[in-house]
Amino acid sequence: MIQLHSIYAVKSIAHYVKFIKYTVVDNHDIVTRYKGENAKYWWPCVKRSVVYSEILDKYMELMVTERALTLIDQHYGLDFYLLKNAYADINSVLGFKLKREMLLALANQTLYPDQPHVRREITTKYQQFMMPPEEVEWIGLTLDEAKMKQKKLEELVQPEPLKYEFRSQLLEYLEENPPSDDTRKTGNSDVSENEEASSSGQSWLQKFNPFGKKPST
Repeated sequence: MIQLHSIYAVKSIAHYVKFIKYTVVDNHDIVTRYKGENAKYWWPCVKRSVVYSEILDKYMELMVTERALTLIDQHYGLDFYLLKNAYADINSVLGFKLKREMLLALANQTLYPDQPHVRREITTKYQQFMMPPEEVEWIGLTLDEAKMKQKKLEELVQPEPLKYEFRSQLLEYLEENPPSDDTRKTGNSDVSENEEASSSGQSWLQKFNPFGKKPST
């Protein structure tokens, strides 16, 4: 008889080497610590460096890792590095904000306002990354910022009760399809029959109502 047993697998430290270069790693994520043992953390080695954005036409002094500088060189600039890579690979709130500014500048054509020929060249160079402005506005927002933005948008839109819409539709229908004379006569006869039936029913019930007023003789 074959028996299946679960095996506890521990990832090797080599699995975390690439993460240690640019993010914080806790040692209990690598090997389970004994109770009472102090936790150890590995911090990325960062340094101050100057990077240039061609779309924003701006030099920025940032704290970056050696890996980030290597990736920027491999992508031939900060713009291609941020625009080509996914958010999981960038893993930086500042990187998300810069990517949002670049996409907004491309979408709204606000880059190089005094140099139209340069603006056309840059737009053609990064044309594959252009997106509609209404989509770009949501890029790079944190969860709290996105919630506040959605809340403000919902407050600007005042919902109208459906009864007004239904009433306007009914009026339009009646204007396009006015009732004929036969329909009016049939409707009036139905109303009179209903009134007679209701009055006869009320008189029949009054005979058996002990609390009702007795008819005068």
